[in-house]
This record gives sequence, structure tokens and C-alpha cells, in this order.
Amino acid sequence: MRVPRKTQSANPLGYAGSGRARYHLSLSAPTDLRFESRVRPENYAGEMAHTFANEPDARRYSMRDGDTLLGVLDYAANDSEIALTRAFTLPPFRGRGYAAELMEFAVNDIETNSTLRIVPSCWYAAEWFERNPERAGLLSR
Repeated sequence: MRVPRKTQSANPLGYAGSGRARYHLSLSAPTDLRFESRVRPENYAGEMAHTFANEPDARRYSMRDGDTLLGVLDYAANDSEIALTRAFTLPPFRGRGYAAELMEFAVNDIETNSTLRIVPSCWYAAEWFERNPERAGLLSR
């Protein structure tokens, strides 16, 4: 499993930068951040079985096919709300509906395992809730 690590480095693409920390992927220190959820991943198997996980240390939900990361849904949470801040599908896997599957899993997991209200902070999450008005009761008012 690839684990992001924070490093100070020159921009590998040669762009002038601000000198801020950049994140690089490392194959060292494998960890398994999955937890046993009451929402069953079997309910989200399409043509191939995908693995869904909440990675609380990384503050994201992830979707994988085996060891291959397909997409992530980043979030930020406080005592009463969870903001869905970024939905990202890796470019080779776009256009297959994976972001919608990941959103559905995340929303079901949030509903099942918490009392948090959802704030759709990214455009994709907002559009997903517009396409699924029956789930609007989970949104923060």
C-alpha cells in the first residue's frame, strides 16, 4: 500500500514554487487503515468487485480494485458535520461511474455509523445530492 509522506523538496517538474511541502508516495511503511463498517462493500460490486474503505487518518474514503486505487473522497469533520471536500477519480478510470459509487458508499457509511450532517463542499458532491434528492435529509441545514 502506498503511504503519503510529507517532504520538503524541489518541484520535480521544474516549476517555480512557493517552497511549500509537497506530498510524495512511498512504498515504505505499509499500513492498513481499513475498518469494519456496517455498510457492506458487497453491495457496491459492479463489473468487478471493488473495495471501499474509510481511511480516517487520511480523512478520506477510498475505492480500490485489488491494490489499484481508483478514486478518493476527501472529507473534514467536526462534532456535528462532515464536509465532503474533494471527489477524485484517477484519470485512467474516469467515466465509469466510480465517483458515484464512492459517493453512495460514503453517504451510506456516514448515515449508518454516525449522526453527522453532510456539507457537500465540492462540486461533485453537490451535484450528486441534486441527482439524489431522496438523500437531502442528511444535509446540514
